[in-house]
Amino acid sequence: MAVDLIKVLHLITGLDTGGAEVNLQRLIDNMDRDRFENMVVSLTTHGPMTEEIREHGIRVELADGIPDSRVATARFVPRYSGWTLMIHNVFC
Repeated sequence: MAVDLIKVLHLITGLDTGGAEVNLQRLIDNMDRDRFENMVVSLTTHGPMTEEIREHGIRVELADGIPDSRVATARFVPRYSGWTLMIHNVFC
């Protein structure tokens, strides 16, 4: 019997190398892939952590490069109804 994965959408301001980004990668790396499907959405730009995260098989998307994170969140997140939203270091 197949078990549905819990879908987790990780929302973060950007993917430069910093504390929030490194902790996000560590969190994802330690989540059970048999239970969770993770995806990362950067609200502003891709950065050095983008490839680090992708190398672990995690999908990374850019929220249209909208500089105002409130607008980006309102426009992007509804595309992923059914996903659990985790917000990391998002400044409004």
